[in-house]
Amino acid sequence: MIATRFPFFSTLSVITKKNLRILTYHGISPLALQKEAFEKQLQFISKNFDTFWVSEIPKLLEKGPGSKPQVVVTFDDGLKNHVVNAMPLLDKYGVKGTFYIPVSLVENQEMLWNHEMRCILMLLGNDDLPEGIGPFSENITIKSTEVSTYLENLKALDIKDRKMIQDSLRKKKRTKEFRPWMLEEFQLMSVGDLTNLSPMIEVGSHTLTHPILTSISDKQLITEIKESRYRLEKLIKKPVLSFCYPNGSYSEKVVKIVEQYYSIAVSTNEGFVSSSNRMTTLNRIPAGKNMEEFLIRLIRPTA
Repeated sequence: MIATRFPFFSTLSVITKKNLRILTYHGISPLALQKEAFEKQLQFISKNFDTFWVSEIPKLLEKGPGSKPQVVVTFDDGLKNHVVNAMPLLDKYGVKGTFYIPVSLVENQEMLWNHEMRCILMLLGNDDLPEGIGPFSENITIKSTEVSTYLENLKALDIKDRKMIQDSLRKKKRTKEFRPWMLEEFQLMSVGDLTNLSPMIEVGSHTLTHPILTSISDKQLITEIKESRYRLEKLIKKPVLSFCYPNGSYSEKVVKIVEQYYSIAVSTNEGFVSSSNRMTTLNRIPAGKNMEEFLIRLIRPTA
C-alpha cells in the first residue's frame, strides 16, 4: 500500500541503513498530531526500523549500520498527552522513546510559558487584555494565528521583560478556568506520571523551566542545565545522560556548559545523524502531521 502510493519508498531498505535518524514529536493531541496518525507512523517504524534511545546513539555510531534502518524517537516538553496517548502505543508496538522533561514545571504543575500565555490570550477578550497587548481578531481561527505570531516575537525578549508580560496576563486571567481542550494540548505530566513511565521510555533533561537559553545569565544557564539533571535523577532513580535545547536555541557558550553535564544533546537542526556530528548538537527530523510528510522526511529530512 505504502509502496504503491509512494514508489520511491520501496528503496528504503537500500537507501537508509547507513543513515541514523532522530525523530522529533511534541504533542500527540488533536491540534498537534492526532493519536490515529501517530499510531500509523509507529506501525511503519516498528515494521521497518530498529528503535533506540538517545543514550544509545554513541554506540550505534561506533558500530555502524545494522541489519535494519535505525531510528531514535524523541518527545519534547513533558506533556501529559505523551503519557496518555503516546506511551501506550509505544508499548503496543515495541518502540523505544526518549522523553525530554522540564522538571521544575512538572513538579509545580505549570505549563510551558508560551503554552500558558497562549491559553490565557485565547481566553481573554480584547477588553480584558493588559495595555500594550493586542487587540486580536474576534475570529477564533485568525486570532489563533495572531497569538502564535505574538508569542514567537516574545521569544526574542529579555527573560525579565517576558516574565513581566506573563505576570500581567496571569493577573487578568484570575478565576477564568482553562478550557478542556487547552489542558488536553498543553498540560504537563505529573511527578507520579514521571516516576511511573514504561520501561520503553528513557528520560532526558529539557532544563528546569524551558527558558530560551541564549537569553538568560550565565548563572541561570548553569542552574537550568545542571540542576535539571540532578532533580530528574533524584526523582526517577536513574541516570539522565542526554539534554534537549528548549526551542532549539543554543550558542557555543550554552553548548560548552551542556557538555560539562551531559554526554549527548539534541537540537532542532534538521538532518541525519553521523559519526562526524558533534554529540551535543545532534540533528533531528520533525515527524510531520501526515503519513506522506512523515515518509518523505525519513528520506529527505530537510524536505
